[in-house]
Amino acid sequence: MHESAWGDRVSVIAGWGFVLLPDTDSAVPLARRLARGSAALHHPSGRPWLVHNYPAEQVAVSADRSDRRLAVVGFSAVTPAGLSQAVRHLDGPDRLARELDGSFWVVPSFAGRSHALGSALGVRRIYRARIDGVWVALDRADVLAEIGSFDFDETTRALRTIMPLVHPLSEEPLWRGIEPVSPGESLTIEADGNRYWHRRWWTPPKAEMDRSRGAERLRDRLAAAVATRTNGGGVVHSDLSGGFDSTPVTYFASLGRARVVASTAYNTDLGGREDLVWARKALPGIEHSILSLEALPTFCLGFSEVTARFDEPSDTIRAAPRIAAMIQAARSNGARVYLNGLGGDHLLSLMPAWDHTLLRRRPLTALRRVRISQLLEGATFRTAFLPLLRSQPYRAWFGRMVETMEFRDPYRKATAMDLTWGQRIYWPRWLTTAHRAAVTTRLREIAGTADPLAPTLGEHAYLAVIRGGARVARAGAQLGAARRVAFESPFLDDRVVGACLATRIRDRGHPKQFKPLIREAMRGLLPGDFLRRNRQTSGDPQASRGIRAAESELVDICRHSVLAERGTIDLDELRSHAFGGRLQAGGARANSHNGPACRRASTLASTPVSSPLPSALSTVARFARQRARSGGLPRRDRAMTAETSIGS
Repeated sequence: MHESAWGDRVSVIAGWGFVLLPDTDSAVPLARRLARGSAALHHPSGRPWLVHNYPAEQVAVSADRSDRRLAVVGFSAVTPAGLSQAVRHLDGPDRLARELDGSFWVVPSFAGRSHALGSALGVRRIYRARIDGVWVALDRADVLAEIGSFDFDETTRALRTIMPLVHPLSEEPLWRGIEPVSPGESLTIEADGNRYWHRRWWTPPKAEMDRSRGAERLRDRLAAAVATRTNGGGVVHSDLSGGFDSTPVTYFASLGRARVVASTAYNTDLGGREDLVWARKALPGIEHSILSLEALPTFCLGFSEVTARFDEPSDTIRAAPRIAAMIQAARSNGARVYLNGLGGDHLLSLMPAWDHTLLRRRPLTALRRVRISQLLEGATFRTAFLPLLRSQPYRAWFGRMVETMEFRDPYRKATAMDLTWGQRIYWPRWLTTAHRAAVTTRLREIAGTADPLAPTLGEHAYLAVIRGGARVARAGAQLGAARRVAFESPFLDDRVVGACLATRIRDRGHPKQFKPLIREAMRGLLPGDFLRRNRQTSGDPQASRGIRAAESELVDICRHSVLAERGTIDLDELRSHAFGGRLQAGGARANSHNGPACRRASTLASTPVSSPLPSALSTVARFARQRARSGGLPRRDRAMTAETSIGS
């Protein structure tokens, strides 16, 4: 949150947030420390309950009622009547969270107990910690750490340099004393502030609908999700890439009460104007802003200019300067909301792991699908079909993966048809031996208790990918909040995701079809020739150029980071592995940033956002080497690249 909202304890721009307090006098001093510049809601007892600095349009509060109050924070379709109904019943908050469109927290105060429900997949998180002798909850871990003066967990910080971040590694707390509430669970704090418990309020729906019904529900839920952002009127910015994610979002936004300004970016690469052509075809009558990507920050450049802070490592940092510039431009045009298509790739793309689950339900259908994938991928029979027969408990798979970890080989070909619980994790070569040993011990502990997100491999993999998208969207929202603009990703709203989860696996996707569920959902709403589009411009060339241009800045950031100061990373190994030794031993070329720029980079690297930077270096260098070797990215890596192409 802004410094003015939280007193002297918070000195960086962290955007919007709230603190949930128990109904006890012991929490009053903490509330006073936070109150300056913030709004405070109160328990029925009159004690402080919810201290926040969200805009009024994002906070709905029930009317006073004896011993119960309820707030909904975020964008939702809640009405005064709905709030009144929810307050009357003990299970009202759970039902409200399940039945409301939008993306939000439900925060009740019932009979002295403080409750908090975030979103089911992780866009809206909750964290808890004990401060001044009582349990409190916040929606941002970094602000909670700063208020309570909690120290980093050095092992977790080292662990977060591992990629990919398979479940449940993202749930490891970055600070000692702070615990996350898992997505889909609620937190309850007793009135005295001394006890708490978690309870699951959300479970995935059964996948029973055919494509027609699933598409209809997806259309209705996405339209309602977008409406929660446009109902407030004013100016709403919407990305319009001409693809199957942002275009439906923009279409539904254009039906609402707000003035919608769509923006499409183009570049001078081969095919770089193709998205612009399709955007105009799809929505010819919308107010449209055109911009050149050459006028925006390059991928991986300008980290030192990012003043916002994430509360966990995120791939979003790679495109953060570009996203921030686009958010600022939208704000300059009066926008209060910035809509994007994030989550569409995670939610709508084909997942090979589905066939592992489908084989046990409809074997002939699964075998036909795998045969098509085998031919399209050029895979061998052994690679395509034998994994279908393997079945291993999640903990056994996770434990074996930990015991067989090795250094990543950037030249190893990725196997797009892997049918396992998740991608294999690797050691970064530049993680020092001592930290590697500590991380190994932690991973073994995790392996003993790790549970999958769903009983079947296919549904677990799907939920894991969606949660990964939620982490990216959440970081983008934190960038927007620092500029007082809501950066919103309607595809990742609980009820939108629920519509896809409720659709049968074989109807969600097919090896020969690109995002068939959203195509069917938008049939009759968007032009037919647009819905027959079978490709979209890639941001890969821009990412590759950005990586090369940013080499010296990235190494400077890492060289001045806490990771380097505390011996977590070996800078010589980092330079050698990530950039092939092209950088001078000092860590920068003659024309690299220095002076104030380096100091700003050092400041940036000392925040939680520093943790993903070496990981990003390793990953983007791997992308560049694979491209030089094969002329393109492996198929399974394209979703990750799409995450770095936000705003492109």
